[in-house]
Amino acid sequence: MNKKYIIAASTLIILGTIILFLPEKDNSKIDFTADKLMMNLVESTRMMDSDEVANLIITKDPSLQLIDVRTSEEYAKFHLPGAINIPLAEILDEQWEAYVNQATRKNVFYSNGSIRADQAWIICRRGGYIKNYILVGGLNNWMRTVISPEIPEDTDDNLAWERYNFRKATAQYFLGGTSQTVVPVRKADPVVKRKKKAVQGGC
Repeated sequence: MNKKYIIAASTLIILGTIILFLPEKDNSKIDFTADKLMMNLVESTRMMDSDEVANLIITKDPSLQLIDVRTSEEYAKFHLPGAINIPLAEILDEQWEAYVNQATRKNVFYSNGSIRADQAWIICRRGGYIKNYILVGGLNNWMRTVISPEIPEDTDDNLAWERYNFRKATAQYFLGGTSQTVVPVRKADPVVKRKKKAVQGGC
């Protein structure tokens, strides 16, 4: 079986178990059921990939609000530019309600992987909060795709190379460079020179 499907299925099982142990909450005023939550869990629309988030950061999109749900110690060591720190254990604290209960801005939860961000999303969705998303793969995937992207093969299509060049430019931006200094690294197709035929005959 495909490894990605196994990981996805395992994640859903873990998150489903989390739902069972969440404390009781009065949802009488919220159009919300466990079935709806489980349906939301498998929707890709609740996810945002690294490229999309990187672009929003670079363009300083005012609708983006990054929320680091790791511990304050982890946050202090490294976090994405502009991110605020709301540890998972505090996600429902009254002091953070104005941040997690958004109607206009896009909250993007992230952690090292996806589990804690998924938990934050579930808790907020269960509370009726919307406009919440998850950074696909968390910081681990961010480092693999944005900061240290894998060089495509020479035989890969132009789309793969365009994505790679975008990611290299993005990496330079986040590492203190400029996104305008990247040049394509794809090797040019070899030029085949044809031999000129000798002129036959004479005067």
